[in-house]
Amino acid sequence: RLPVPPSMAGRSIAECDLRGRTGCNVVAVERAGDVQTNPDPHRPLGADEVLVLIGDAEAQDRFMERHVAAGAS
Repeated sequence: RLPVPPSMAGRSIAECDLRGRTGCNVVAVERAGDVQTNPDPHRPLGADEVLVLIGDAEAQDRFMERHVAAGAS
């Protein structure tokens, strides 16, 4: 579980190409306590949402480096 990083806010899961670029899959998106499983990959993500990701340790590291590290875009 991770808040939507600023580099992803306003962009869709498909646009970010998370699976291709990091190896992580988004299995759910949470907003205001409401969890949407199998989220629409074309809906823009809100800055106030939380991602539920799955992936191996290397995929998680790639996600963190790409989207959470200082200055990521």
